This record gives sequence, structure tokens and C-alpha cells, in this order.
Amino acid sequence: MKFQVFGMLSVGILCTTISMLLASTGNVVRGPPKILAPGNKTFNVKKDETPIITCKAKTEYAKESSTLIYWLANATFIEDLYPTSRVAEGPERQNHSLIERDLHFRKLEKEDIYTNFTCIVLNPFGKDEARIKLALINL
Repeated sequence: MKFQVFGMLSVGILCTTISMLLASTGNVVRGPPKILAPGNKTFNVKKDETPIITCKAKTEYAKESSTLIYWLANATFIEDLYPTSRVAEGPERQNHSLIERDLHFRKLEKEDIYTNFTCIVLNPFGKDEARIKLALINL
């Protein structure tokens, strides 16, 4: 099958055609994923704390293997920025339309307070993201 795209109308027709093809293979197509938690927020943490932050999202794309959820730190994959696994992602968990992934802090360092952490969830129809920061509290 050969497609030639000539403007937005053709792109819309192409997207509709792809959606119909996916629906005909048994996949239910309902749209992009949506992050339910943590949302864009700042987490207050103590210096000796080892927090776990869970990213939870809803995906209405029925094919489980086609939805991804992962964390970034300053726009870099966690395993690349933290090769010693001081900060690491937990395993992906999916139950029907809910998908989750934890971010584990085994030891907090001063640099973590200045790091932008982002949870990203995506499927073939779009993506959503939530940004978090850590704030050190003194007690």
C-alpha cells in the first residue's frame, strides 16, 4: 500500500485508516494515555529518607505491549544518569487499563534536589507526562 500525503486532510484520512486497521485486528482504540499520579508537583523529603514515587497512568489502548511508562532525570534515562542504581526504576506493572512504574531513591544526594524528574507514558496514539521535583525539609 502506498500513501502520498498532500496536506492536513490526507493526514487525517491516513490516521483514520490506521485506526480502522488497528480496530479490525481486535485492538480497541480510544486515545492517548493519561497520568493519574503523581501529577506535576514537589515532594517534600527528609535527608535520610529513601522515597519511592509511583507514576500511575490509565491507558485505553488494549494491547498491553504497546504502552510504555518510564522515568527521566533531566531529560536523561534514569539508568544512564545513575549507573550505580542509587536512583532506579522499578518494574512496570499493568493491570487492564492501569499501568504503573516506581522511581526508587536508595540514598538522597544534594544533586537530587536540583534534578527534574519526569514520568512519561505513551502508546501509539499519544503521550502524557508529569514533572516532579524534590524539596529537602529540615526537622
